[in-house]
Amino acid sequence: MTPDPVCVEASTTVEDAMRKISEKRIRHLPLVVGDKLVNMISSGDLTAWMVKSQRVEIQSVSDKLRVTVTRNKVIIVLAVIFVVLAVIGMLTS
Repeated sequence: MTPDPVCVEASTTVEDAMRKISEKRIRHLPLVVGDKLVNMISSGDLTAWMVKSQRVEIQSVSDKLRVTVTRNKVIIVLAVIFVVLAVIGMLTS
């Protein structure tokens, strides 16, 4: 066992934990509360969490984009209808 392990507390962010793992070139981080070990976090755990977080963010952006495209299509259709009605009005005057 490492005599002075790099540890994280429950308040440590995933980004900070990933940074520690990368900088220290380690695979596991003890999670401590005070001086008591409560869990071990692996680099795989952190990577899986980050991938899931990225997927959620990508889905959110994709959903917002889809709404914007749909809204723009509706505006274009309404504009075309308006132009057609204006042309019909000019032709019938």
